[in-house]
Amino acid sequence: LADAQAVFSASEDVGAALHGAALHFERVAGCVAFAEAFTGLVEAKEQDLARDPLNAGALTRVHLLHLATSLCDAVEACAPSREALLANTVPVEGLPGEMVVPSEVLAARLDIWRARCSSTRRDLASASQTEAALGAAVGTGGALFTVAPRPGSGEDGEVDEMAALAKKVDVWMEEVDGTIVAETKVKQEARELNELETSVALLANAATSLQLVRADADASGQASAGALACRVDALVE
Repeated sequence: LADAQAVFSASEDVGAALHGAALHFERVAGCVAFAEAFTGLVEAKEQDLARDPLNAGALTRVHLLHLATSLCDAVEACAPSREALLANTVPVEGLPGEMVVPSEVLAARLDIWRARCSSTRRDLASASQTEAALGAAVGTGGALFTVAPRPGSGEDGEVDEMAALAKKVDVWMEEVDGTIVAETKVKQEARELNELETSVALLANAATSLQLVRADADASGQASAGALACRVDALVE
């Protein structure tokens, strides 16, 4: 976690330097690449945690939520460069016909990853609250599959630990029906309406901008594969 915060600090310094030098295209492109790589890392770690929570070590969903929040803040910090890039490359009166400049495609990609990071953060917030609620239900203090240290060693100690784990799992299974309602409630509360509306608006605008790229490609017979793939990402998201 400390290394991740150092990465965020370095990324912030580089972004500020690029913005100060009016290298807005480079900053937005770098932010998109950073968001793509780090979101993939967080999602992969979350899958590892869900698949094998007993061997996760110090990694928890709270830590992942902290990283996702920092990533969202980093993407939000790139907004001034995005606006400056569009202001410098897109005329106020707009472009003729269905013309789309590369800066608009890049801005659309940033919007897509801003929505993706926001979605990842909401999912982790929901999962961490659900995990804490289920952990409290079985008396583990928030860690659902944590087994408290027990006296003894060797085969007898291992049997005791496995029996304790099996007992906790049995108790949890008995509480499933009741916790499903609580889990649904937590998910709804974790998803802020304003944030969801913002994400939908960002993705809709991105898909619209990239639709023009497709329309222009249909007329000319040429298109940027990256732009078309980006539009698919916007629609899927």
